[in-house]
Amino acid sequence: MKLLWAATAGAIGCNLGSLVAYEMAAMADVRWSSVRTMDSDGRRELDWADRFFQRWGDMAVFIARCCQ
Repeated sequence: MKLLWAATAGAIGCNLGSLVAYEMAAMADVRWSSVRTMDSDGRRELDWADRFFQRWGDMAVFIARCCQ
């Protein structure tokens, strides 16, 4: 198998898998959106995540993608 074909197949498979995961998450979000509530702890965690990704976002995503 040539490298180009292997890379192309991998890229297509990755995108199709991501599309399926996105669609499943979108359907679950619509179904459960009326159930979810945000308490003060949830708001605090979201604020922490926002600060974290503003400071370390690029590096955190890079490392996470490399360690999969």
